[in-house]
Amino acid sequence: MMNIDNNNNKFYFETKNYFIRFVPNEDNLDIINGDDKLNLIINPISRNIRHALEYCVNDLRHDRDKTIERLLNEKTANDILRSIAQLLLSNDDRVCGNSAYILGSAVELEAGLKQFLTVFSTDRTSNTVDIIRVLCHLLKHSDSECVLNAAGTLGTIV
Repeated sequence: MMNIDNNNNKFYFETKNYFIRFVPNEDNLDIINGDDKLNLIINPISRNIRHALEYCVNDLRHDRDKTIERLLNEKTANDILRSIAQLLLSNDDRVCGNSAYILGSAVELEAGLKQFLTVFSTDRTSNTVDIIRVLCHLLKHSDSECVLNAAGTLGTIV
C-alpha cells in the first residue's frame, strides 16, 4: 500500500474510490449475506474489502473530518455504513477492529452520528445488524483494538 504524503494532501478516496467497494453487488456478495446473528462468520473477506478498510483508516488518520464528509456525501452512504457494520461480525481481528474504528470515527461528527442513527434506528430493515448488540459483544473480544474501538464507538453514541 502506498503511503500518503501529508504535504500533497492526497487521500486514498481520491485515487482509489474505495467507498464503492463496500456497496454490495454481484461481485462482492461477501459483505452482506444473511442476518445479524452474532455467530455469523463472514468468510472469506475479499482482498478488495480488506484494502478498502485499510485505505479508509489511513484517510481517517490523515483527516477524519474530510474523510467522513466524503463518505457521507456518497449516494450509497447508508449501504456503506450497513456494510461496515456487517464487517464487525467478521472473525478476523483486523477487519473487526478497522470496521469499529471507521464507525467510531463517523459518529464523532454530528453529521455522522445523525446518519448512523438514521441507518441503525429501531425501525431497521432485516439486512441491518443490531449495531448496539454487536458493539457490546465486541467488548468481550480477545483483541484489545476491537474492544477499544467498540467501547469508543458506544461511548460516543451514548
